[in-house]
Amino acid sequence: MKSIFLSFALIASVALSGCGGGGIDDSDTVTCKDGWISHSKDKQGACSSHGGVR
Repeated sequence: MKSIFLSFALIASVALSGCGGGGIDDSDTVTCKDGWISHSKDKQGACSSHGGVR
């Protein structure tokens, strides 16, 4: 019975979360000079450890 409840809880959580889409928009990303993709486009120093912004 416990495993059925856990299975249902897992299925419900995946369904409610949008199937793992993450909600990250590509317009929020910036590519650094070394190819690293940062999701902190609007933050100063987002690529400072990766050679700067491409």
